[in-house]
Formats: sequence, structure tokens, C-alpha cells
Amino acid sequence: NGTKDVGGFAGNINGGSVKGFAVNANVTGSTNVGGFAGNIRLRDSDDHVSSNAFNGNVTGTGENIAGIVGYLEMYTYPVSFNSLGFNNNISYGSVSGGSNVSGVVGYLVTNEANVTLQYCVNAGKVAGLGHVGGVLAHVYQKHNAPIVQFCANFGNITATANDIDCNVGGIVGFAKLKPMRIFYCTNHGNISASGTYKGIGGIAGEVGHNTGTVSCNDNAYVEYCANFGNISGNYAESYVGGIVGFMQEGSVSKGNCCLYDCYNRGEILSDHVEDTGGILGQADHYNTVYRNINFGKVHYGNAIIGYRKNGNCVLYVDDNYFLEGSGKDWKATDSFSESEIGKSSTYKGLDFSSVWEIIDGYPYIRKNPFQRTSF
Repeated sequence: NGTKDVGGFAGNINGGSVKGFAVNANVTGSTNVGGFAGNIRLRDSDDHVSSNAFNGNVTGTGENIAGIVGYLEMYTYPVSFNSLGFNNNISYGSVSGGSNVSGVVGYLVTNEANVTLQYCVNAGKVAGLGHVGGVLAHVYQKHNAPIVQFCANFGNITATANDIDCNVGGIVGFAKLKPMRIFYCTNHGNISASGTYKGIGGIAGEVGHNTGTVSCNDNAYVEYCANFGNISGNYAESYVGGIVGFMQEGSVSKGNCCLYDCYNRGEILSDHVEDTGGILGQADHYNTVYRNINFGKVHYGNAIIGYRKNGNCVLYVDDNYFLEGSGKDWKATDSFSESEIGKSSTYKGLDFSSVWEIIDGYPYIRKNPFQRTSF
């Protein structure tokens, strides 16, 4: 029990290396509360927090609440989560709190560091206000944006908005920065959002930097991801997508804000007509949406992209496929029947030699490690 910087292993870790610990505890506090640690600052290339596990309950009344670490800052030196920084951490516990609530990291700040968060998994329930994520709730970029890859969420997420700009995602809730990159991640948890959420997505709620114009180079990339969870939101103006809720603008040259090679198998239950999509809720200017598949039923919307920001919004879309009856066909390449699901020839333009493969009659992404895993 405590107020600020409260953790089951440590309240505050200011540099150093922590590896291979298991924590079973009930942790309660207000701000910066984590099942493993409340506040971690990694400064040096020798600093790392890896291969740790948490089980128990985390309860916070304020902001930055998570199963592993509430507040995480990476700065000063180039650090890679791959070999040194923060990787292979898992939370089995239940987490509830105020804003920036997540199964693994509540609030991440990157500053003069090359950050790659990978092989982090949440297997417990997450309930929060404001920005909420299965693995990472909120990213703030002072300089370099992080890479989030090979991560997974298996816990159900319940989110309640306390602001009109809140976002919730199965992996990342809110990452309004550039170039944000989310690769090879999978969500299995159901997402239920109530109140004035902006973006609600199976992988990410909102990604990308908003320049205030219609163009931004090297902005956001969501690739090789999969969603199996059902998604619902009760606010009519939310942007709801099986993979991403809302993606910020790209640029005139294709490939600067991309949603590539992803698929959705969860139901989109939200009662919206527009801005609800099996892959992307709402697209901004110059989004590139290629080689995606939707299997999940979109009850009130489109099978691929819900809508675009306005009627003058230019999109680059191609090779996007959906199961017949899963939603309307706006911006889709083609539909397919149940009998065609397990045939690679159904999905023209998709690479089944190195990116995709057929297993047990369904397309999967070859290097995504958590698609067929369960807890």
C-alpha cells in the first residue's frame, strides 16, 4: 500500500538491471502503481528489466497503473529492449485504475533512446478510465518513438472514458507520435468501452502524430498483427476498428502511414453506421491500407474501413478481402465465401511464400508468435 511510486517488487527503480523475478502480491496506490514496480527509469545501455512475472491485483486511484510498471522512462543512451532494456515480461494479474491503465506498462516516455518493447504479455483483466491498453496504455515521445513488437494481450479490457480524447486498444491505447511502429502483435481479449472514446481498436486505439495539416511523412505503421477479441463501444462518435480505431495522416507518397498484412477475427458490436470497420475505424488523409483480411462480423459498418475523415480524403487501398456477410464492401477489393477461406488463391496480392500461411483452414501471419496461443 502507498500513494505514489508503489510496486510489488520495488516502488522506484532508477537504473540498474532486474531479471528473473516473480511477484505475487496485492498492490494499491494512487499514481505510478505497478505489480512489479511503480516507476522505472532506464538510463544506461547496461540497464534492463526483463523476464519478470506478476500475479495478483493492482489497484490505483490515479494515473499510470499497470501489471508490470506504472511509469517507464527510457532516456539518455541508445537502449534496445531486445537484449538489454525491457522484454519478456508477463502479467497474470488483474489491474484497475484511473487514466493510463494497462496490463504491462501504463505510461511510457522515450527520450534520446532507441526503444523496442517486445515479447511482453498480459493475461489478466484490465479495467480503467481514460487511455487503456492491454500491453501499453499511453506513449509520450520526447524524441524517438518506440517499436512495439511480438506482444500479446489475452485479458478482457473494460474502459470508461473520462475525456473526449481517450483511446483504448488491445495492445496500445494511445500513441500520438511518429514514427510509431507496431509489428507482429496479437489481441485475444474482448474490449468493452463506454463513454466518449475517440479510438477503439483490437490492436491500437489511436496511432500517429497530428500535424494539423493533411500530410505527415513517416508517421505510423501497424503491420503483421491479428485481433481475435470482440469489440464494443457505446459512444456513437467513436472510431471503432478490428485492428486500429483511428490512424493519423500519411503523405502524398504512399507508405508513410500504413496498415499492412493484418487480419481481424473478432466481432465489432458497436451500433454505428459510419466510422466502424473490420480493419480500420476511421482513415485520415493519405493512409495506406494494403493486404488485410476481415473475418469478424461488423454489425453496423464496413468490413474493411469504416469511413474517411472527410469527403476530400485521399486513401491508398488495395488487396483487402472480407468474408461474405461480415460487413459492407466500401474500399474492399473482394469478398470470399466460407468454402474459400483456406485457399491462398482467394487472397490475390498477399504473399503466402514469406508473410502469410494457411494452417487448419485459416490464413495466419508466419512470424507472429501468439496467434494460436491460449491461457
